[in-house]
Amino acid sequence: MSDDSLWTLVAQGDGTAVVGLKAPGANRGEFQGRVLLTRSERRQGVQALLALPGVTVEQEHGELPIIRVKVTDAASFSLLRALPFVDYAEPARLRSGVSYSTGGWGCSYTLASGRTMYYPGGDVVPVTYGMMGITNAWRRSSGSGKTVGLTDTGIYFSSEQMVRNVRAGQSGSRRVTYTNSTNYQDPYIGDDGCSHGTRMAGVITAPKDDSGPVGVAWGANFVGVRHNDDVGVFDTYYAGQAIRIAAENGSDIIAMAWGSPDYWFNSIEAEIKHWYYNHDKLFIGAAGTDTGCANAIWRHNAFFPAEMGEVMAVTAIDDNGKVSCDSHYGPSVELVSYINQPTTGRYSDVVSIRASSNATAVIAGAAALVWSYYGGTRQGVVQRLKQTARNPWGTYGIGSGVIDVARAMGILHHARLPDYGMATGDEPVEITVQVSHSGGTGPFRYYWSNGSVTSVPYTTYRYHPVRDVAHYSIHVTVEDTYDGATLGANGTVTLWPSDPSGCPSCAQ
Repeated sequence: MSDDSLWTLVAQGDGTAVVGLKAPGANRGEFQGRVLLTRSERRQGVQALLALPGVTVEQEHGELPIIRVKVTDAASFSLLRALPFVDYAEPARLRSGVSYSTGGWGCSYTLASGRTMYYPGGDVVPVTYGMMGITNAWRRSSGSGKTVGLTDTGIYFSSEQMVRNVRAGQSGSRRVTYTNSTNYQDPYIGDDGCSHGTRMAGVITAPKDDSGPVGVAWGANFVGVRHNDDVGVFDTYYAGQAIRIAAENGSDIIAMAWGSPDYWFNSIEAEIKHWYYNHDKLFIGAAGTDTGCANAIWRHNAFFPAEMGEVMAVTAIDDNGKVSCDSHYGPSVELVSYINQPTTGRYSDVVSIRASSNATAVIAGAAALVWSYYGGTRQGVVQRLKQTARNPWGTYGIGSGVIDVARAMGILHHARLPDYGMATGDEPVEITVQVSHSGGTGPFRYYWSNGSVTSVPYTTYRYHPVRDVAHYSIHVTVEDTYDGATLGANGTVTLWPSDPSGCPSCAQ
């Protein structure tokens, strides 16, 4: 952008800007997580900024060459951009063009419909959890030992599920941390604030305690960082700071259901890349959601930062495999979840969350389940989720398709028993039938409808000769003795006489 155009945006944010430093003559100050200037060059860059008229240094990043400054006028801003130490300058605060979500799904508060959930005990579980293999996955993992970080709008202090039932600090066998970036006094919001953070937290990790909605990774550690009051990028410096706080608090997975449809911010990019390339962190970002289904001008592109290669972009689809009408999709999207999860609100309310924010929370929790069970690296978790996802509709722009966490965790998920046919003679007929199945750790036990129980996937059925065409149903239940998972399969045996003369059905 030109100096004048960029200054217009900076001035709207009270003259606050974020500056990236570099060594004079260098192309960049950092690249893929590596700082490319020395400490001495960084000090010189800060001194050069302080020497400019109308420029005040407000904050310095502790590790990356990122400085928050206050600029008084356009002339001083032009001098700043011309410094040989300046890699980039961008507005720290944005006051226009990004609050597209206010009053829409970002900060909405809608009570959940009873048709989207069921109630085992006192828990509230979305029906779509079963469709995505989440409830089956709970037999093996609750996400224990992994930490999900959420950078968002904070938590309702009146939320029974996320405050009363999950207290900050050690909460049972897991650690829960609620904190904030330095532009807020505390991580909690009042009852009139944006409910986005509370709803996201509920989908990710609300407790499984028979008292309300259950999070996907209900046994995982959780770090919630408040840095905004909406889901647009309003303060780039503190958005980056929130990512850093989540990472420094041990987050293995960092969920970011916020962004910008208009701008790419170098400082946020640098923060993400620092943690991505230097640490084994998995970043998951919302592809974007518009205020309504009629506002679809950008829907074929993901928002920043989800469109970054280092961030897994996700979105939401309906039961028919169509992208939610207010959600974004496109080549950047890697995985999807179903829409409309019931989740936590203020007090004991069960509210809904939908679209790409919903998908970000669901898939962050799913990654925690898989990572907790298998261990390994970020790459292995992503590979498992992608290889086992389903896109039977061939829908464009949803990447590998809908997650199936049970399949990703190797849980028994498919069994097939074929149909058999044979002609009979004068002697009894023996037919060996075999079941094929996928997933599961084993060993397996097979319960057949002829009464036999085997440790191998086949058995023999014995039939008497027939004088007319006969159909017999066969069934097998496959049990994974590792975790008790069972699946059934049905087939048919058809017998006909070797001599069709005198066979009423054969003559038809």
